[in-house]
Amino acid sequence: MTRVNEVRRIEAAIEHRNQSELEWALRQCEVQKRYAGAHSGLWYRIEKRVRRMLDEIERESSTPPSVHQSD
Repeated sequence: MTRVNEVRRIEAAIEHRNQSELEWALRQCEVQKRYAGAHSGLWYRIEKRVRRMLDEIERESSTPPSVHQSD
């Protein structure tokens, strides 16, 4: 997979809030940061966005649903 295709796949995962794809993206960022050299800044920025989205998904899933009481 080319770098452009990887970035597109990661962007789609963020847009669609796909947790399994975001977890793949996080692993991919780690690999790419090791080998990217001059492009490592790109992968750090992408990793930050992926982590932020995963944290948001985690917060939403751990928040109990609100209970509406009717009078």
